[in-house]
Amino acid sequence: MMSNFNKQSDRLASLTASCAKVEKWLAGISDDSWSSLVEGRWTVKDLVGHLAVWSDLLLDQIEALTQNAPENIQQIDIDHWNAAQISARSDWSVIQVRKEWEQSTMRARSLVKHLPDEMWSCRAVVPWTKEHVSLGDLLDLWLLHIKQHQNAWEK
Repeated sequence: MMSNFNKQSDRLASLTASCAKVEKWLAGISDDSWSSLVEGRWTVKDLVGHLAVWSDLLLDQIEALTQNAPENIQQIDIDHWNAAQISARSDWSVIQVRKEWEQSTMRARSLVKHLPDEMWSCRAVVPWTKEHVSLGDLLDLWLLHIKQHQNAWEK
């Protein structure tokens, strides 16, 4: 993996653009449409909660690497973890899920703004791959994850 960004301004612009796409989609969804299916068995609420919790998972990994503690990154069974996260939010209100998404994006923006450019190229081995991964790679993965779900709001 090699990160696509060399400057803080590029990382922040890309993150902002990705978040704006999600926000534009959410702005057009009425409260009663949050229970509509958008991806297989996932509702709008499930998908937004998934995006938020995945964001936090990757941001936790970035923070672990900034602290030179890759051993704090846990390997997870993705399907099981996703199911558990969706289940844990099943009783959440739309407001709670929206707030979680907003908090995760604020956290991402803050991280990008405050980490110096040279930190983003620091590499370490993490449990889920044999390759060395940089903080920039993890941010790229965060952005790719949003893009992978983009078809839900481009229908």
